[in-house]
Amino acid sequence: MMGHQIKIGDIQFTSKKSAAEYYKKILNKYEPNTSIDENDYFDLVNLLNYNSEPKDQAHQGVDEENEESIAIEVDDIYVNNHPVYKKTKCFYVVFGEEEWLFSYLLAINGGLSDEKNFIFHVGIQ
Repeated sequence: MMGHQIKIGDIQFTSKKSAAEYYKKILNKYEPNTSIDENDYFDLVNLLNYNSEPKDQAHQGVDEENEESIAIEVDDIYVNNHPVYKKTKCFYVVFGEEEWLFSYLLAINGGLSDEKNFIFHVGIQ
């Protein structure tokens, strides 16, 4: 059975699995402690802004004109090793003075409880 198609930014994926493979390929092409290039940056920002809920649920109570204000402003995105699982590479997203560890898998799959949320504040010292 084929998965549900999803659109992240301007890219139409045939399934969540194909989207995950796309973002995994981006992650794996960079060495640790390396900023991503401009093309990959925009693909990751689109994923940061992606809402995995169906449109009818995601837009309940959201004014279409105000939807743009939800967009996340990102200063940098880079790849580095996970702080606990040292052999695992991850995306880090920098917002001014804050830095988040970002899971492309959780962003694609969405609907996670607080206990399963992989994005956490690691802070810049």
